Amino acid sequence: MPQENNDSFGSAHHLVHRRPPLEWQDGFPLGNGTLGAMVWGDGDPLAFTLDRADLWDTRLNGDFMDQPGYSYAGLRRLVAEGRFDEAREVFEGQQERDNPVAPTKISIGRAELSLGAAEEYECCLDIDRAVITGRIRTGKGEYRLRIFISRDRNLFCLHLAGAPVESRLRLIPLAEMCPALAELHHPEPQFCTEGELRVLRQEIPAGRCYAVAWNTTGPDFFMAVEAGTTVESAANRAKSTWEQAAAAGCERLYTEHERGWKGFWQFSSVCLPEARMEFLWYYGIYLLASSAKRGVPPPGLQGLWAMDGVMPPWRGDYHADMNVQETFWPACASGHLELLDAWCDYMQVCIEPAREFTRRFFGTEGTFWPCSTVPDFTLVNCWYTVQYSWSHTGWLGWLVWLRWVYSMDREWLAVTGYPLMAEIFRFFAANLEEEEDGFLHVPLSTNPEYRENSPEAWCKDPNVDLALIRRCCDWVVEMEAALGTGELSGAAKRVHKRLVPYFLTAAKELCLWPGKLLDESHRHPSHLMAIHPAMDLTIDDGEEAREIIAA
Repeated sequence: MPQENNDSFGSAHHLVHRRPPLEWQDGFPLGNGTLGAMVWGDGDPLAFTLDRADLWDTRLNGDFMDQPGYSYAGLRRLVAEGRFDEAREVFEGQQERDNPVAPTKISIGRAELSLGAAEEYECCLDIDRAVITGRIRTGKGEYRLRIFISRDRNLFCLHLAGAPVESRLRLIPLAEMCPALAELHHPEPQFCTEGELRVLRQEIPAGRCYAVAWNTTGPDFFMAVEAGTTVESAANRAKSTWEQAAAAGCERLYTEHERGWKGFWQFSSVCLPEARMEFLWYYGIYLLASSAKRGVPPPGLQGLWAMDGVMPPWRGDYHADMNVQETFWPACASGHLELLDAWCDYMQVCIEPAREFTRRFFGTEGTFWPCSTVPDFTLVNCWYTVQYSWSHTGWLGWLVWLRWVYSMDREWLAVTGYPLMAEIFRFFAANLEEEEDGFLHVPLSTNPEYRENSPEAWCKDPNVDLALIRRCCDWVVEMEAALGTGELSGAAKRVHKRLVPYFLTAAKELCLWPGKLLDESHRHPSHLMAIHPAMDLTIDDGEEAREIIAA
């Protein structure tokens, strides 16, 4: 339950458990953008499910891309001819068979401390400080705890007052918890004892290796988690991080950590009469700030809070048909552009592989962004009706535009924002097709996840695509005006003018696509994109726009 009271800075927004969370998803999330932990359990044991942002197995068997029919033209042909089983095989089936587990997010495992089953339990996550405090009483005694992940160090910290001498902090690697991980054929995790330290080394083939260094006895427990190109470099970093933490001590580390979060919250705040709504605002910003940081891969579907003991659903990927956008949506309005930079920087790194894929699949210039990827622009298996929709590309462009319009930072625009938007526009301009009516049309796409992976999902000219293409034209013109250039503005204005109008019913309701009205409650009301969030239709745009909005 959320609580609030006055404290030393701001109002304290608390998440309180008076019964122990017995499953990982009911625990307390901690994170610093690189390292994350979910804290749960009743003391028998007290559990910490660990994850790190840069741990991915990105190996891909890309043979499916070498099939002669693997192209947008091939997809259009098979759909037009009603050969849907063949289309699904070419654009989804082989990829899934050749890549049954990877590419995927990899987590670390679970740390445990056995205190005995809780007879009384009261713990609290203070969102303002990103710290868990509380008490657990078991048959062996009463323990008071303070747990945090250092704001600036890759370090999990636990202070346990009254820690029993026999309690040992142990780490169970994911390899011991998850049989499915064996299908990836990772080397066995290596444990060793070095003085007072236990050290875990883990290699990820063709990926980042990681190491965990920790002391097994308290009352102050530190777990340093570092990554590197080799297991030895990762282990050396982890041991160094632990040694620095031990030298500093828990109190100094907490003071440093608290100061970092205090600086973060000084950027913005809200004060709402509805306490629960205010709590949700702070909790949402807290989760984003805990899982996103410049310089490391952005958070995927589960953020930094891996499901305990299993491989992540949907491989923990970047789902660009809504999930990525909703994850970063709060960054700009809360004054934390650096959180959105975690995503925009990633897109910038991926421009060249995105160009290469676009040339290969569409045969054109520009960047097309598929729905499901992991770091390095590595494709992940996905419903083929969703993977190759056009709207992901424009909606990711919307995030880029938000970053620009909230900052008006021309230097950022020149280096990052405009190059991203220009490539997105080039893709749209190169692949729209003029028809006999004189308008430009989207030849084949879908409305995200409507009719899921069935043949009925495929369509022409979905309104979600049209809204985002129009706005991408506007954004290119706006950005070039700010930069004092005009390379694409003329083309963008022509595309905007010639793009087919939105498809409406007689009552002026926005359709999903020509002649298709939404006929069921659906998790993706994307046909309304023109109204929100793209804002191509607003109440300031005249009577017809107001009628469409009302309908």
